[in-house]
Amino acid sequence: MADCKFVTQKDINELENNGVETGTAIPTFIKELCLYFNKVWHEDFHIKDNIDSLEQLNKEYLHNYPSTPGNYLIDDSFTGEDCPIETLSDTSKRLLGYFYGIRFHY
Repeated sequence: MADCKFVTQKDINELENNGVETGTAIPTFIKELCLYFNKVWHEDFHIKDNIDSLEQLNKEYLHNYPSTPGNYLIDDSFTGEDCPIETLSDTSKRLLGYFYGIRFHY
């Protein structure tokens, strides 16, 4: 089975063509997403490791996303009135929609 990367060159090209500087935006997204999860998840599940890639985050903390348990975890993490979405920059919110299908309605 071939090594499947979560963030592909096609993703990079698509994002770059739409004004996202992926070299800085994706690392910032990872950092902000980890901070967000640590705000909404129980302390026992906080991310204490240095996460270097979305692949690592997906495998180690999001139940091997894309997966059914991973989908449920992400959906639950962004559902409700007390979501601290101010933790995420506009670019990170955009990447959240692109990679995980989570979009906010205001």
